[in-house]
Amino acid sequence: MYIFNKSKPTSANEIQKKLEEIEAEQKSHNEHIDNIIARLDTILKKSKEINQRLAKNKK
Repeated sequence: MYIFNKSKPTSANEIQKKLEEIEAEQKSHNEHIDNIIARLDTILKKSKEINQRLAKNKK
């Protein structure tokens, strides 16, 4: 199988190593996305609290 180099076959070990690298990178990206979502969730909650306070103050 020729994956990384057209002139020589790619070994199963090379494929496995590359797959592990991709999986590690994907895990890192997923963790980053989870952190962003958590921050956005916090912002949304605070925004709702502020809007509720503003609505009470207008009464």
